[in-house]
Amino acid sequence: MHVPITPSTFAIPLSLLLVFAVGAALQATLGGYAGILACAAGILLLYWRSRRRQQRLLHWSVQLDSTPPAELRGYDKLIANIYRQHRHLRKQTEQAHAVFDDWQTMLNALPFGVLRLDGELQLTWCNQNAERMLSLNLPEDLGFRLSNILRMPAFVAYASKQEDWSQGIALQLPTGRIQARLLDDKQGGAVLLAFPQTEDDSGDTEASQER
Repeated sequence: MHVPITPSTFAIPLSLLLVFAVGAALQATLGGYAGILACAAGILLLYWRSRRRQQRLLHWSVQLDSTPPAELRGYDKLIANIYRQHRHLRKQTEQAHAVFDDWQTMLNALPFGVLRLDGELQLTWCNQNAERMLSLNLPEDLGFRLSNILRMPAFVAYASKQEDWSQGIALQLPTGRIQARLLDDKQGGAVLLAFPQTEDDSGDTEASQER
């Protein structure tokens, strides 16, 4: 966000002008170093006050939902901008979570397994059917490589050659026979689809592979 530069941007704070005015008056009245000492003491006091307010502003910035301390009155515009951005980001986050929850609900309703993988083929998410078919235990299994989940030489060879992903591969798991297929998600990751197979389905698959 662009902040316009106005003459007030370069204005000398009234409190600093007051310090110089008091210092000049003491210098004229008492002479010696009275004015200089008064100015130095006033500047140090203003610096301490500014640092204290900055610390309070920093402390408030990590808990933006709370009410700003009364000592931050001089930062009204800054606080308003920060709070506006915070509210906007919070709204976007809530919307993103709502969309993710909707997608998660829909993917959990699918009759087959869906696993989301990153560029290293590490598990980042799966639906409930995939968790059941592959005997996964979430969230403990998140971050594991797919080769550690499906420890079968044929599948490891299939997963290592992206050009072979156009066809699936039949796997016999403790929970039953499945047809697995990897898909490139075009975003640097991949998706694994796992379809449960009946005896008839497996026979059809083997016959089609022979042909």
